[in-house]
Amino acid sequence: MRTTIQTFSGLDGHDGQPLLMDEREIEFTAAQVDAIRSSQLAASDAGMARVVEDLVDALVAKGVLDFADLAPAAQDKITARKALRSRP
Repeated sequence: MRTTIQTFSGLDGHDGQPLLMDEREIEFTAAQVDAIRSSQLAASDAGMARVVEDLVDALVAKGVLDFADLAPAAQDKITARKALRSRP
């Protein structure tokens, strides 16, 4: 996989945009592409976990779902994540 990498300065050009300092193409190996995708999926998974937690909270608040109906492992994970987030 080939991609173009651009490096910009922090200084504004004439049009108020950063100045392009360098541009080059690089080639990624299949292993590097897989690692990048895995990293992107992991970052996405963290965001999705929060979405699921918020969805469970909303469904419980509306009486659509009883938290106790979730599998004990799911209850434990949600409770542990909430405890981690509430710490200062």
